[in-house]
Amino acid sequence: MPTNKRPRKRRNLHKTRGHTGAITRLLMSTEPMPLENAIDVAIFARNSLEAMRTGRGDDDHYGALANVTNIGFLLAERGIGEEAWDAFRNAQLALLTLLERKQKHGRYTLTASELNALRDAITYHELQVQNSTTEEVRDALTTLRQRLASNQVLTLKDVLPSTQTTERKQA
Repeated sequence: MPTNKRPRKRRNLHKTRGHTGAITRLLMSTEPMPLENAIDVAIFARNSLEAMRTGRGDDDHYGALANVTNIGFLLAERGIGEEAWDAFRNAQLALLTLLERKQKHGRYTLTASELNALRDAITYHELQVQNSTTEEVRDALTTLRQRLASNQVLTLKDVLPSTQTTERKQA
């Protein structure tokens, strides 16, 4: 090895504590969510719905639609797009009946009314994301994770009125 060459300078990767990354800045922002992020959420939800519609849906697609519906519901609880409350309730009902059908038949198959309910919920969710800050969406995600961890999840009995539930059991 020649002696006239200086050794390479090694970067210490542990000295980046004071640096705030782009993702951290985005999550801590009180500015409206960037359009690119809102578009990514919309594309993912629409692709999941299309996969369900064409019979190619799997648990990941179902989870994506459930996340969109649940986050939209939480944002509506906080006053962001609260006029869409019924649309999110209908979408949750559609997802619960879809899951019930999947457990019986082994496949996700959407009815026309379920498809329309989920489309409406995705449309409202897109509007919510465009009109909310990143921090508000992050808080809704945190609340959703906390509710899931404490097993506060909706069942079909919670969404349907009691008369419809008894009619479904008898049928």
